Amino acid sequence: MLTTRKLSPAEAQKARHFLYDVYVNQLCWQPQPNNPSGWVTRCDADGSYFTDMYERCACWFGVFDVGELVAAMRVITPLENKLEVEHYRPIPVKFRRGGFKLSEINRLVIKREYLASKALVALVQNMTDHVVEQRIDYLFLATTRPAPANFCESLGFVAIDPPDQGFKYSPSDPYPVHLFCLDCQDRVRMEGLNAQCRALLK
Repeated sequence: MLTTRKLSPAEAQKARHFLYDVYVNQLCWQPQPNNPSGWVTRCDADGSYFTDMYERCACWFGVFDVGELVAAMRVITPLENKLEVEHYRPIPVKFRRGGFKLSEINRLVIKREYLASKALVALVQNMTDHVVEQRIDYLFLATTRPAPANFCESLGFVAIDPPDQGFKYSPSDPYPVHLFCLDCQDRVRMEGLNAQCRALLK
């Protein structure tokens, strides 16, 4: 049975190692040198891992199967008044005019054999808990089309980019990503989404 929780600092470090292993060793992807969000590779006793300037404002969540970390992601808040995605493309001005509380989901990673499992549902349940607790107004993420963008839209995320327009974090990226936003101001709706996720995980 899958279990999910906010990660402790030690578990978050394991998630960074996990992210590096999937991105580099499985997907053969690495961030560009001197990238705007400060992605760098570091090493410790357990090997290589990714870190960046947003780690200081990141909250990591993970999914475990019998104690093994099989999926993870983080939710970040603006740093120096910018989300990470804003270093690559602007978000609409309307989100900046109202004093809204903004957050961003990124660094999503799932073990290959769990792609068809309920791991993603478990992460969404974590995310909704966090959104309600922190009273976040808008949540952003960038992802590819058609998948997992279709899944994001089923949760209520709305595309900001037209389907034929996207952006790349690195010129060498094979596919563009598109920016999506979830309006989290309806707390009842968010709690309902959380309840649906919990029911699916039983």
